[in-house]
Amino acid sequence: MAYDFDDTVCPNTIDEGLYPLCSDEEIPHAIETIHWLQEEPRIFTLLFTCREGEALLNALDFLHQRGCHPDCVNQDANMDGWMHGKPRKPFYDIIIDDKNSGESSPPDWLRLRRIVMEKLESGIFVPHSFTIALREEDQYLLG
Repeated sequence: MAYDFDDTVCPNTIDEGLYPLCSDEEIPHAIETIHWLQEEPRIFTLLFTCREGEALLNALDFLHQRGCHPDCVNQDANMDGWMHGKPRKPFYDIIIDDKNSGESSPPDWLRLRRIVMEKLESGIFVPHSFTIALREEDQYLLG
């Protein structure tokens, strides 16, 4: 499961002119849901962000200070050496991003958690089986 950082876990600071710094604020329920995802042994967490360099280190500090430790950052654990250069397109079953549905708005982390729990409990959580749009007006897709 991959998740973005800006406007997904932490409000974006570009408009305030503070980027690459991170806000002290958190998107509601993001941190507690990331903790839950980290504790679920069937879920591998991946921070997938456009940030790099100092900006990425700031994001990682923000997450680590809150007890969030993604399994990988901006690449799959199995990607080392399989392509020339540094591929930035990891594989994931679900991505949590403020732009999932083409508009910018913070994701509904509690809704995501409910959906993932239902899928895990029902036994139909199969890798590569669904994508989730996380705003209340959107529907999640199974396919």
